[in-house]
Amino acid sequence: MDGDIPGLRWSRGPSASLAILGRFAVNISYNIGLQYAAELLPTVVRAQGVALIHIMGYVASILAPFVVYLANISPELPLLILGILGIVGGVLCLLLPETMDTEMPQTLADGEDFGKDQRFWDNPCFPRITPR
Repeated sequence: MDGDIPGLRWSRGPSASLAILGRFAVNISYNIGLQYAAELLPTVVRAQGVALIHIMGYVASILAPFVVYLANISPELPLLILGILGIVGGVLCLLLPETMDTEMPQTLADGEDFGKDQRFWDNPCFPRITPR
């Protein structure tokens, strides 16, 4: 019995797993975007930023049927697109500044300065060990 990928037997399990993983990663990226908008955007533009993220989510919902339709060209194409979008979104989230224990920006000037004092690889999951 052939699966979804031509030439490979029993490939439905890996294909379904990749599809679920891609969808999961896209949802995580979207939710992280909403969370970061509430934390990073200055108060004066926060509503517009959150609205823009919602609009981009609706645009993605409009484009989703076209991505699914690409399966007529190649069965792997929708999985590849979802997987790549999820991975790119996750990697880009790693580049956002850390907001833990910091004062949130209130003005546009505060927003421009926010995160400038942080190093590129600062991460609360892997705190820097200072020698005693």
